[in-house]
Amino acid sequence: MQVPCIFDESYLFQDLPLSTTSFSVELLSASKRAYIKDSSIGRVTIQLSDMPNGQDDDKWHHLMTKGSRTAQGSLRLVANFKLLLSDNLTVIEALATVCKDHHAELACALIQIFCHYNRVLPIVNACLAKSIKKEENVATLFRASTLATMLMDQLMKLTAMDYLHSVLREPIQRIADLRDSCELDPSKLPRGTDLTPHLHLMEVQLQNILVSIFTSVDSCPLHLRYIFHCLQDRVVQKWPTDGTVRTRAVSGFLFLRLICPALINPLHFNLLSCNPSEASQRTLKLVAKAVQNLANLVEFKSKEPFMTSLNPFITRHRADMIKFIDNLSNVSSSEEQGILPSPEPARDLAAIHHLCSTYYKNLEKLAEKQPEVRNLMGLIQSLRTAEIRYLAKYRGPE
Repeated sequence: MQVPCIFDESYLFQDLPLSTTSFSVELLSASKRAYIKDSSIGRVTIQLSDMPNGQDDDKWHHLMTKGSRTAQGSLRLVANFKLLLSDNLTVIEALATVCKDHHAELACALIQIFCHYNRVLPIVNACLAKSIKKEENVATLFRASTLATMLMDQLMKLTAMDYLHSVLREPIQRIADLRDSCELDPSKLPRGTDLTPHLHLMEVQLQNILVSIFTSVDSCPLHLRYIFHCLQDRVVQKWPTDGTVRTRAVSGFLFLRLICPALINPLHFNLLSCNPSEASQRTLKLVAKAVQNLANLVEFKSKEPFMTSLNPFITRHRADMIKFIDNLSNVSSSEEQGILPSPEPARDLAAIHHLCSTYYKNLEKLAEKQPEVRNLMGLIQSLRTAEIRYLAKYRGPE
């Protein structure tokens, strides 16, 4: 009868170079004599790419001896390999701080990496939670460009385009095909023009768009709806007496950063095959203004007096907007799997490395006070060393 040996030991390896692709565990038979070397029973080599991210990998592995193709027994390892994708945001916040001129590139690479390792939801939610905690004034929530807003911008651009097309393509095409004017500004029209038919036509276009939006709840990506759900919970906890913050926090992302930009520039979002006419562009701009005000649950003020004629329309649909946002956010869980089809993130990791190298001196200053950033600097230096060795090996002597 074979009795298994149990080695109840745990080992934690920190600051692994990014060039590390595997690790080995060797089982030795200790010699009773000090001058005789311990003999190897066998070795197990495991590829890091075969291990589940952030989970225990509990399997039996064959012990192999050097030069032998047959197993010398089996060794069961429980290993946990954690990538630098934790909810501790210090490193990616440092990158966002120094890469001010490359926010889009940084956010795009990070989202691709997070998607590949199924870490989008916890990291994006952690970023949003931190922004909410720091914010003093609810009126300026998510208005500035922060790590949270740039990650959400990229996540929506990468994962919500099908949703956007299903909602806006048809109503935008109707506006592009219009022959009659929806202009509401008297200064842009001949003196004495009756604005009543213009206002009616504008409200028809707004109604078409709102119907398409308000009936799109089930089409919105589930992961975005879950993020909106978490967002609502956190802002209500922070500002419990503000009756509209749960709506405005979500609409600030969905409308201000996705739907309204698409209305203003439909060609950029591939919603039209060619630029609309000047009249249609003007109509789309006015529509976007009205939709944004409705999403913010506010009426037009004296700054744009010609738009105040739409205030009754906004008032009539205010409750519909609140109901839509609440229904959209009524998701208490979401699967990480399949948020974005993501291949091996080598190219995105290379992009991060390039940004780190570009802003190396700026990161060095942050590293003086932040240990996590010092770890990042160590990784960058390891990559530099590996690159130098690689070039020296394959270029040969000059």
